[in-house]
Amino acid sequence: MHSIRKSVLGLVALFLFFLVVMTGCQNNTESTQQRKTLVVFCGATMISPMMELARVFEQTHNVIVEMSYGGSQDLAKSIEVNQLGDIFIPGFKEFVDVMKVKGHVVDTEQVGQNELAIFVAKDNPKGLTGDLAQLVDPTLAVVIGHEDLGSVGKESKKVLSAQNIYESVVRNTVFMASDSKGLSLAIREGKADLVLNWKAVARLKGNVDSMEAIPIEGVVPRPLVMASLAHSANPELAKSFLQFSASPEGRAVFERFGF
Repeated sequence: MHSIRKSVLGLVALFLFFLVVMTGCQNNTESTQQRKTLVVFCGATMISPMMELARVFEQTHNVIVEMSYGGSQDLAKSIEVNQLGDIFIPGFKEFVDVMKVKGHVVDTEQVGQNELAIFVAKDNPKGLTGDLAQLVDPTLAVVIGHEDLGSVGKESKKVLSAQNIYESVVRNTVFMASDSKGLSLAIREGKADLVLNWKAVARLKGNVDSMEAIPIEGVVPRPLVMASLAHSANPELAKSFLQFSASPEGRAVFERFGF
């Protein structure tokens, strides 16, 4: 009789355990289903500060932030074609300006600044400087971004064209990269002696020990602008994220990552 009672009590305890587990799973599922989702299109260079801001925003607003990142040109095309998403932050302000003219942007905020720099291998083995004229030196392996594929390529063309050397630099390149990630890879793999890239890229975890950024003489930093999108499924939530990113707390995060 004693053993039967123990068996019954054991079955009851096991049943209660599974009941608690299943109830908890159901509550978690319901909680996840009730949470709204914010879709962010982020230029590859800004992914580190944006991920940090997303984590904070998820906790304070009980939402899910989905981050889609890559070349700014590709992201802009995706927004135009699919007409989805809540937030857009490219590395080059002109992408936002064009999207606004086309009716895809509602509000904008400056969250930091982006600046082009000359990148070389760690410790600058060739003793290069911030002089853009070095990019036409045939003895150096040069890589720049493609103007039609990303923000860093567009900014490179603008800066080099102002010096009347863009075409000469293009002829001297080993190849043209699609985005800042490809430019960093060219330095890390030893395929380039110098590249033009966004200065903040030097602070990324995978780059700190392999490359360094040299300020370019006479180059002015560009405003880093974030936009809320007209096709947002949660416009008030998008507005809140935009305001949070432009707040002193948000801008401090961007500044810490070099923006």
